[in-house]
Amino acid sequence: MNLGKKDKQPADVKDYPVDYTDWLAEIVGGDVLDSCIATVECTTDPLDVALVVDQVVVSPKSLAVWLSGGTSGQSYKLTLLTTTAGGRVDESELTIRVKDR
Repeated sequence: MNLGKKDKQPADVKDYPVDYTDWLAEIVGGDVLDSCIATVECTTDPLDVALVVDQVVVSPKSLAVWLSGGTSGQSYKLTLLTTTAGGRVDESELTIRVKDR
């Protein structure tokens, strides 16, 4: 699932929420989120590792990915590999554009 694009400044330390309510509502018998592995890669400079995943906070129907850093002018792909308690797996991507304003 493509989660779109978000902008941040290099000094920002903030969370990016992701809501899975609609996906989980489609599951017969219900399910809840259990875990998430978040990885980052710079799409404009493969050697750039300045954007950091500080933590991922998982709740039953949503999660928040805390990010810091990044290099102004670069774009990063944040990949979220999210697993439910029932064993379902969703791979979603969010593009983070870093830019001094």
